[in-house]
Amino acid sequence: MRSIKITAAVFALGLAAISNPAWAGCEKGDCQNGYGTYSYESGNRYVGMHDSGRMHGRGTFTWANGDKYEGSWDRDYSSGQGSYFYANGDVYVGQWRNDQKNGRGKFTWADGSEYIGMWQNDEKNGQGTNHYINGSVYVGQWKDNQKHGQGTQTWKNGKVYKGRWNYGLQEHR
Repeated sequence: MRSIKITAAVFALGLAAISNPAWAGCEKGDCQNGYGTYSYESGNRYVGMHDSGRMHGRGTFTWANGDKYEGSWDRDYSSGQGSYFYANGDVYVGQWRNDQKNGRGKFTWADGSEYIGMWQNDEKNGQGTNHYINGSVYVGQWKDNQKHGQGTQTWKNGKVYKGRWNYGLQEHR
């Protein structure tokens, strides 16, 4: 009789874990030092390589809101080459360091506009090209997400400004 009660209790706990969305842990595989699937209480999920219980190597992290990162991990941080797919349709493909866009990458907005160039600390920094949805194109230098330094802006109507920019503003001489 005692083993039936224990078996019933274990079965009930198993059902609770399956039906409880707040459950967290390793679903399958090796989430310590190998390939495994780990689910979080928040609804987020990581599928990929682990090292000492951390995301490390290649893997995919999917957030409960629908965002998804596929790429390289270094001790729980997206680092190296990877792609981030935003739930709203935006996409970034490029280099990462410590969970931020760093290095060369391409960001495509859901509306079709895109930026191809250098990133630093999650912002456009360095040389890059921005194609805007209205048909305008900017090719040049960026600093802190703004046109800054030498660059050329070409508008859809054919007007061109080639010169220096100071934090998003044209420098007129």
